[in-house]
Amino acid sequence: MKKELEFEALAMIDEDTAYASSRQYNALFKVDIHTFDCEYITCFDDEPFEKTSIHSKAIFFEEKVYFIPSSGDSLHIFDVTNKGIQTVSIPRPKIKQSSYKKRFKFVEAIIWNDCLYMIPSSYPGIIRVTLDTNDLFVIDDWLPTEGFYFRKGLCIRENRCFVPSANNDCVLEFNLEREKGKIHHHKYNCGFWGMCDYKGSFWLSPRNDGPVISWDPDTGETEKYENYPEGFVMNGKPFTKIYEKNGMIYILPEKANQFIIYRVEDKRFETYSQSLLDGVSSITFLTEIPSGYYIKLCGREIYGVLNTEENKFHEKAFLLGKNQEGIYDYIKKGGRIFYEGKLLCVEDFIKEIVL
Repeated sequence: MKKELEFEALAMIDEDTAYASSRQYNALFKVDIHTFDCEYITCFDDEPFEKTSIHSKAIFFEEKVYFIPSSGDSLHIFDVTNKGIQTVSIPRPKIKQSSYKKRFKFVEAIIWNDCLYMIPSSYPGIIRVTLDTNDLFVIDDWLPTEGFYFRKGLCIRENRCFVPSANNDCVLEFNLEREKGKIHHHKYNCGFWGMCDYKGSFWLSPRNDGPVISWDPDTGETEKYENYPEGFVMNGKPFTKIYEKNGMIYILPEKANQFIIYRVEDKRFETYSQSLLDGVSSITFLTEIPSGYYIKLCGREIYGVLNTEENKFHEKAFLLGKNQEGIYDYIKKGGRIFYEGKLLCVEDFIKEIVL
């Protein structure tokens, strides 16, 4: 059986095709979004093969895919026409901040007025990239003294974008026109792992045991919701993704024992799907695709798509298909490879990803 591929940074370039950076090692793939077959294209030359989570997000704009660095040291710009890759090095932080982790540099990005803004996970500053010159400018006059660990869940209101922080109860607001940042503090001692927008309020899921929060960024009004369904147990790191559909807030678990929803009109939680969690120790959210969310059911080691239109899980995995020999030729240049916690020789690695 072929080895499943994991992607966090995936960008659609048309209704059938995407380009994605591997989460497991240094590789760029072309993806058929219908069949899930993946063709190896190339590697990112300035990064070692065994490095994981090189990129956290990918954005397609004007025939180029911008791969945003997480553990990687550069912004990579892939030209889908000539298949070339530009490398733009990320500057070392000028400001020392204890919360900065080199493996978690940036988590989100947005293109605005011909500039790319890279939103940090822990890097001390937002980086603006001027797209026609690739010049970089660090915006860091908003940094909080207590640090931050921003996560996915970018929400946009007109010319403002918002991201939640997991290591404290704060949300970053960044005005894209004025290039000014502002930190909104909350006091629930649970951290925020995800965020979605519904009817004027942002809904925030906790990173640690605690309530779900709704917050109106314009009025400052907040409400907390903690009347969870009977038998619900958070288990430390409860949730991995929060999203809205048809007036209901769906909260996908990471380690919690139930997949739950909040019915906004009825003002109550209920268990949505229990069968999804049978034999599952945790759920890893990987990336968003047109039909929903690509996730991994750990414990059962199953990959699949949570279809957000019908809110059903379909078992399906991205697999290495075309140009297998291309990745073999590449990895044979090295001697031994550290892969998924194991030190492998080249032959054993090939068995890992194909057999």
